[in-house]
Amino acid sequence: MSSEMIESVEFDNSSEFFRRVRSIGCNDGQLVFDFTRLETFEPGLIKTIAIAQRFAMLDNKKIIFKGIPKETMDLLETKTNVAVAF
Repeated sequence: MSSEMIESVEFDNSSEFFRRVRSIGCNDGQLVFDFTRLETFEPGLIKTIAIAQRFAMLDNKKIIFKGIPKETMDLLETKTNVAVAF
């Protein structure tokens, strides 16, 4: 599988995920992501969390993340310039 194909598949999957996050964020006062069962955080997951946080900000909603290590929380706050709720 070529890298262009992989990127296209990842983008398509991500866009569907973000569409769902956006629609949930529009309907609820908050959205909770529970990562307590994950042992490692891949760079793609951190990017996903940061983008979900931005979508929530657009709708004046709050996303609560559970089970994220302190280092990851600091990285997210740096990338989004927003304090992340945990």
